Amino acid sequence: MDIKPIHNEQDYQATLRELATYADNAPEPDTPDSDRLKALRLLVKTYETKHYHNDESNPIAPVKQRNNPLHGVTLQAIVTALVAHFGWAELAVRIPIRCFSNDPSIASSLKFLRKTPWARDKVEGLYAFMLRDIQRTSDSAPTHHAPE
Repeated sequence: MDIKPIHNEQDYQATLRELATYADNAPEPDTPDSDRLKALRLLVKTYETKHYHNDESNPIAPVKQRNNPLHGVTLQAIVTALVAHFGWAELAVRIPIRCFSNDPSIASSLKFLRKTPWARDKVEGLYAFMLRDIQRTSDSAPTHHAPE
């Protein structure tokens, strides 16, 4: 599976690009590709938490930013994560805008969203929902213990 850790911004951007390749071709569940996708998502989440959400060490940081899941996350990372999680078709259903339904791409979506505040707000809201849903799902996942 040859997955390498993310050590710097260059590795992070390369991992985001690889995640984007799964946007149009979501892997079947329980396959090596789906395992790779999960591992890449975890790497990105870990890197983002360490490098973009580390306000706890700064006592002067505003409290509202400590609780803001969008703080320090680029629009490209948001769109890439949404596409990897939902796929273009589901994204177009949840947020009915043409850049998600007609010949969708990360680049065209970013161009539109940067010029359209109401659409960006919807995308950011869906991203926050996705993060809460992922957290809720991982918190409720049963843990398996090996027999003693």
